[in-house]
Amino acid sequence: MLAFFMTVLLLWSLCVAEFSEISQPVSEQTLKLGESATIECYIKSSMNKRVWYKLSTGRRLLLVAFFNTKYKRVEISSEFDQRYSVKFDNNSSHLGISRASQEDVGTYFCGVMYLNDIRFGSGTSWILKGSERPQQEYNQANTALIVSNAVFGIVIILLSGIICRSRRKDSADHTIGQTLP
Repeated sequence: MLAFFMTVLLLWSLCVAEFSEISQPVSEQTLKLGESATIECYIKSSMNKRVWYKLSTGRRLLLVAFFNTKYKRVEISSEFDQRYSVKFDNNSSHLGISRASQEDVGTYFCGVMYLNDIRFGSGTSWILKGSERPQQEYNQANTALIVSNAVFGIVIILLSGIICRSRRKDSADHTIGQTLP
């Protein structure tokens, strides 16, 4: 089980390099109450199925929109359909909002759907001007650091186990070869 967990973590960390195919160039946007805004997302992928998710200040992940570039079809979740829009082509996906309100505060992630995986951009936080910025426990850099440290720790533990087993085996082989008086 530990080997499976280790493999998953290592593969996930190797996939981090592929996140660069999704770029959200602005990490934070400040909005005034009632104004309109757009989050930009640029995508270098041939995959047609794309998504926008919102991570609310309450740490809930909500699907904002699902769309398919091949069929030019967009579905915006009922919770967001009144004021949100998506404009896209093969290389970009921009999420628009009209009449910003306190409910819109959060971090929005552009994503590309693969077979059983969604790869996300780095996220763009919307905050309202004059309101306090919500404290987020971890930003992306901290999360990457925590994951890489966890992977490094697991690798060290596994290597230590391999070295200990190797030493025990060498010790056992050495003892077996000795003759007793």
